[in-house]
Amino acid sequence: MNLAIRLLLLNLPLLGAQTPDPAALVRAVAAYDYGQDRAPLDAVSDLTRASHADPALRARLESALIGLLRGHATNAAKDFACRELSVIGGDASVPALAALLDDAALGAFAIYALERIPGKESAGALAKALPGSSGMTRLGLINALARRGVPNPLFRQWLASGDAQVAAAAAAALGATGDRSDIQRLLNARASNPAAQEAVLRLAGRLGPGGRSVYQALYRPGEPLMARVAALEGLARLDGARAMPAILEALQSPEPALQREAVRLAARHGGRTQLLAALPSQPPSLQVVTLTALSEAGAAEALPAFRAAASSAEPAVRIAAIRALARHGGAKEAALLARIAAESEEAERDEARSALARLRGAPVDAAIVQSISSSEGKVKVELIRAAGERGVAEAAPSLLAAA
Repeated sequence: MNLAIRLLLLNLPLLGAQTPDPAALVRAVAAYDYGQDRAPLDAVSDLTRASHADPALRARLESALIGLLRGHATNAAKDFACRELSVIGGDASVPALAALLDDAALGAFAIYALERIPGKESAGALAKALPGSSGMTRLGLINALARRGVPNPLFRQWLASGDAQVAAAAAAALGATGDRSDIQRLLNARASNPAAQEAVLRLAGRLGPGGRSVYQALYRPGEPLMARVAALEGLARLDGARAMPAILEALQSPEPALQREAVRLAARHGGRTQLLAALPSQPPSLQVVTLTALSEAGAAEALPAFRAAASSAEPAVRIAAIRALARHGGAKEAALLARIAAESEEAERDEARSALARLRGAPVDAAIVQSISSSEGKVKVELIRAAGERGVAEAAPSLLAAA
C-alpha cells in the first residue's frame, strides 16, 4: 500500500465526527488485487455499513463506486465494487453494472449486484441482456431472474435447449415464475429435461389450488416414486381430509417411501384411527414411522399404543415409543419409564431417563415421589435420579429415607 493511502487510513480516527470522504476511500481500492492487504476494502465496507443510516452518505458512496466501475481499476477492485453496490446500490448503479454483463471476468459479479438491487431498472437490465447472452453468463441471468420472480418468454423457449445446463435452468425458472399455462409444458418436458420434474412441483406449490392438476397427474401409477410421494403430499395439503382415500390407499403400497409419506399424512389429516388399527401388524420399520407420526401430530388417543409399543421386541420400536411417551405421557407413565431405564441397555436407558425428565405436570412429580417410597433396587435409583433432574423439592423426605 502506498504512503498516501496509509496516511489516509491511519488518520481516519482523528477525524472525529467528520465522515471520511467516500471518493478518497474508493480511489484507494482501485489498485487492489486479490491476496493483497484488505485494509482499503475494509474501510469502504465500514462506510457502507454506516451509510444505511445516512442517505446522503449512501448516495456519495454509490457515486464513487460507480466511478470505480467506469474508470481504470483492477478486476479485483471492480469485483469488490459490485459486491458493495449489491448492498447500497439503486437505480443509479444499474447502467454501470449492466455495462459489465458481457465482460467474461466481471459479468458474474455484475449479475450478483443487479439481482440484489431492488426495482424495475435492475430487473430490466437483467432481462435485456438475456437474449444475447451465452455460456455461464446466460445461466447466471436465468437464475437471477428466476430468484427475483421475473418471468421471461425465453424460459419456455430454452426448456428444450440442446445445452443441458440451460434447459435445466430454464425449467427451474419456469417453476419459479411460470403460470398455469406452463404446467403441461413442464410435464411434457420431463422425458428430455429431468429438472422439469422438480420445477413443475414447485410451480404447483406456487399456484395453490391451481396446482391440483399437477399432483393428480404425478400421483398416477407409473410415475417416478418420489414424484408420487411429493404429489400425495401436495394433494393432502390442498384437500386435507378429502385426500384420505388416496392416503389410505397409499398405506397399502408396496413402496416403503410412499407408505411412510402416507403414514405421516394420515396422522395429520384424520387417519389416526386407521393408523392405530394397522400398527400391530406393521413391519417394525413402519411402526417406528407410525409411532413418530402420531406423536408429532399430537395424537393423545395413541397413548395406550405408545405404552404397548414400549414393550416391543424391536429396540427401534421401543425407542420410538419412549420418545412418544416423553411428549404425551403423564403421571401414570413415570413408573413405566423408570422400570425401562432400570432394565435397559445404554441407548434405551438414556432415552427413558430423558423421557422421565421431560414428562410435564405437577402430578408427575407427585407420582415420582410416591413411587420412590414403594420401589426398590434399580427402579428406585432411576426414580431418585429423575427427582433430582426435575428438581422435585417434595422428594427430599423420601430421598433422606432412602439414604
